[in-house]
Parts: sequence; C-alpha cells; structure tokens
Amino acid sequence: MRTMSRALCAAIAASTSLAVLSACSSAGGNTGTQHGKAPAIKAGQSAVRMGTEAESHGPAPVISGAGRGGTVTVLDTADYDHLDPQKVYVSQGYDVLNMVDRQLTGYTVINGQRVLVGDLATNTGEASDEGRTWTFHLKSGATWQDGRAVTAQQVRYGIERSFQKGFENGPVYWQEWLTGTSTITDAQKKYAGPATGDMPAIVTPDASTIVFHFPKPQSDVPFAAALGTASPVRKDKDTGSAYDLSPYSCGPYQIAAHTQNVSMKLVPNPHWKADTDPIRYQYADAYEFGFGKELVNIDQQMLSTAGNGPTTMSLSNAIAPSLNDTVNNRADRGSIAYQPQGIFGYWFAINTARITDVNLRTALLYAFPKEQLRQLQGGAFAGQYGTTVTTPDLLGYRDYDTFHAPARGDVATAQKYLARSAQKLSTLVYAYRSGDGAGQQQVQVLASAYAKIGIHVVAKPLDATTYYDTIGAKGAPYDMFLTGWGADWPSPSTVLPNVFDARQGPWYDSSRFDSSADTAEFDRIAALSDSSAKAAAYIALEKKIMAGVPVIPYLYSQGYQIHGVNLRLPRAANGNPLNGAHVA
Repeated sequence: MRTMSRALCAAIAASTSLAVLSACSSAGGNTGTQHGKAPAIKAGQSAVRMGTEAESHGPAPVISGAGRGGTVTVLDTADYDHLDPQKVYVSQGYDVLNMVDRQLTGYTVINGQRVLVGDLATNTGEASDEGRTWTFHLKSGATWQDGRAVTAQQVRYGIERSFQKGFENGPVYWQEWLTGTSTITDAQKKYAGPATGDMPAIVTPDASTIVFHFPKPQSDVPFAAALGTASPVRKDKDTGSAYDLSPYSCGPYQIAAHTQNVSMKLVPNPHWKADTDPIRYQYADAYEFGFGKELVNIDQQMLSTAGNGPTTMSLSNAIAPSLNDTVNNRADRGSIAYQPQGIFGYWFAINTARITDVNLRTALLYAFPKEQLRQLQGGAFAGQYGTTVTTPDLLGYRDYDTFHAPARGDVATAQKYLARSAQKLSTLVYAYRSGDGAGQQQVQVLASAYAKIGIHVVAKPLDATTYYDTIGAKGAPYDMFLTGWGADWPSPSTVLPNVFDARQGPWYDSSRFDSSADTAEFDRIAALSDSSAKAAAYIALEKKIMAGVPVIPYLYSQGYQIHGVNLRLPRAANGNPLNGAHVA
C-alpha cells in the first residue's frame, strides 16, 4: 500500500504512515518521545491475530472515557488520491474510506492486540476444497445511508467493478486470484467488469451469502477481504468517476460535502447500527477536512490552544523537523504525540527504463546523501536507515545490506562506477511532490551531492494529489523519485511482487525493473503453500533484485505524529486515527 504522509512525501516527495500492522501506545499515554532518537522498530511488531465469530459481533470494544459530541478538524497539505473503495490504495484515503464504507473483514483492537474479524461478514471466512473455495455470510442489520440493507450481490458488484479499465491502480489480489492470472492486465482479459455480465467465479445464492471459487488455493483471502476491493457498491448509486469524490455510505459516517482539494465534511450516518460493527465508532458530530495548508502551519495549528487547534488532527502528518524541540519540550507531549501503526519502507526509485546501466545506478547509490536528507527531517527521529525494500515487521525479514554505502555518500566509489558505465548521464530529472518548501531543501541536498560526480539535478515538482499516478504513468520522463510501500498484511508477498514484478505496470513497479528470470521466480514462489518457505524465497529474490540497483533504500519509518490537546485518538497507534476520535 502506498502512503501519502507529509514528513517525507511533502518534504521530499512522499512520506510516513500506514495501514495494516500494529505499533505502540495510542494518544493519551506517554509516548516518551525524545529529540534525536529514532522510534524503535523491532521484528514482530506486525502480529495480527485471527478473530473468532463471537469477536466479529458488534459493537466495537468500549473505549473508556469516550463520549459523543464535538467536531474534529482534519488538515492535510493535499486532498486524497482516491476515495472510491475499489481504487483506494494510499493509506490516508483508506482511513477516510473506512469511516464511510465497510468490507467483508476488518481490523479491531482487543486487549491491546490487533485482531482480524468479520466486518460485514459473520466471521473471517470459511475455506473448503483446500482453499480454492471461500464462503462468507453477511450479518443481518448492516444498512446503507438510506436504510436499505447491504446484500451479498452488492459486495459481488463492488469486486466485479474492480476489473474495469481505470481501476488498475487499486489492489489487484482479488482480480488475479479469481482469474488465476499473474497481472491485472491478464485478469481483465478474462473478465472486464460488470458491464459484461456477472463474474463466474463469484456466486451469491442468496442476499446474505457470497462464495468465491479460485482456480488455485488461496490462504490469505481473509486479509484481502479487509481491503477496499471487498467493499459493497450499489449499482444504482455507482456514479462512475464521481464516486471517487463521494462514495455511498454503509459505515458510521457519510460524506455531506466534498470540494476537491479544498474541503470535505463527514457527518453521522443515521442508519449505521453499532451492534453490527465490531470495528468502528461514531463519537464525533462531524469531521471537517481542509486541504492545502503548509506543513509547518498545520503542525502549528495542532499545537495551538486557540480556535479549533485543540481539536485538530492530520492523517498525513509526522512532526515537522523544525518543531521537534517544541513538541519534546512540552510537558503534555504524551497527550498530543503518538506513534502510528506499521512500518513503511521508503526508497528513491531509479527509472531503469531511462537509466539502463547498472554501473550508473550503482554510482548514484554510492553518491546518495542519505544522512544529509534524513538530517533535514530531524535526524534519527525520522526513522532508521533502510537497506532493503522489505521492512523489519514482515514474516521472514532479513537484515542485509548489499552495498554498505556510507550514509554520507562515497564520492570516490561512485566515480569508479561512473567510469565503468557505458551510459553517460549529465542531467538527472528528479520528481517530487509539490506543496511544501521543505521539498526544495531536499532537492538542494540531492543537487549538491550529485554535482560532486558531475551530474546536474533538474527538479520537477508534481501535483501532490496525482503524484503516484504521474510517476507511475507509462513513459514518465523522470529519472528518480521518492516512493515507498507498506504491507497490506505482514507478509513479503504483499510487498515484493507489487513493487518489483514488471507485469504489474509502472504504477506498482515504479523503477520499471524488468527481468524475465525474476518474473518466473515470482510465479514459482507464489505457488508455494508453506508461508515460511514462501517468505524466505521472497527475501532471497529481493537480494538478487537489489544487486541490480533498481532503488536506493532510504528509511524504515515509523515516526511520531501529533494532534490537538483536546483530542483523543484511541485507535491511532493500532489502526485508523479517525476511528474513535473524540473530544475530551
């Protein structure tokens, strides 16, 4: 899953925050933040327990001290890429979607542990035929914002529409699994969406039962059922491209207004029934979103006691580096700072379709100013240096470093690789997200570093709301850009095939790294049934790919975020910060 958070994204080109895995304490407890210290990142933070049918009943676990009332202000530098459930694949868009929509399964927190439970479904699914068939039964009482019941046919329609052209940048697990293919393009050749009729592999014998028939055994269906792809959509409310701005609600909130890139307002859905939902809450009277403010200005508002500052939060906000000391010197920092769930890996992708010589790419890696870039973000506080695409919270993770390049760069070694390169490069086109002055500072650091090896950096600012679509477009004229990924669930199978299998297309494989041998190995690994063996094989393949330098690893990021002093975000550290947010 992509991320759009600000401390890295707006300051460099993308940023920090994620979706599926657990982290540490929520707002309201003392986080113990200290200036200059990186948040601890440990293997095993990603443990997710499979919930029981009883735990899938509603309502969600009681949050002590929470009560109804008040308006929560949410400020971000840019609007969210997508809200259409079958298109959403950036974590902040998911946060909003999950307050408006529901899925077959989802994540709740029970006794401090992250648990996968049935959401619309009565449980996390029932497998048969060695995992080739999965059956879900819908709960009674789940309704849309007009009071009509959610049906299995609407879940089927939601998944079917994900096969349509224009939906390729959302999750593709369901499309590939249901058709037995390895790419969304091949899946679309077998089924092109609901306009061509029903998907044969999905059967809905009645309004509360949906059955999936997969050509091959699939063990991770309960996790995929928590993604937006498995959200219901009513055909009579499907407004096409306009659905991306205002999806119809079956969750606790509905979209009252949305002016793209300006503002959005969520209000309670009067027909949502808490006793059917084990995940969500409906405390706030409204969520009022504002887009377009500068990074530092948003943080300053959240730290202010004036106006709506005390009840303001951000979905894409890690603490601005210039305000680290301000936050850490506050006596109440434990009430306003928290560490969000999950770990994102960040790297600078090299467009291998343009920079084709591995020696040239290796030179760029050795000259890369990793330490100087991180220092602009507050030093170690921004995260630990990364050496891989996989992150420490994944099954099978191995700590390795292919090149052992110094964090400050190694000009002499870079020049040796330049001399070996048959391809010459005098100008490097670097794309980054616009909307924050810190991004220009990052460009200056890169330009200074690469000037030492005779390469001139040309900066190309891109619209923040379409950043990933732009760098992921076919033929995109950029040589390097910051990107990253967070696991959809704690397995390298949700990371490496997405970011390095060229068949997925450049929105996923943004480095355009293409090797037929790697493609065959991805297919071989995908067929393995033992999860530990599969994870080990993926890590071995990652090591091989990294030797070709498609990316320059940067950070494992799990930085701190802040919010207004009168807000409580009880699910921020273990889930969606919007969920359960309430005014103290």
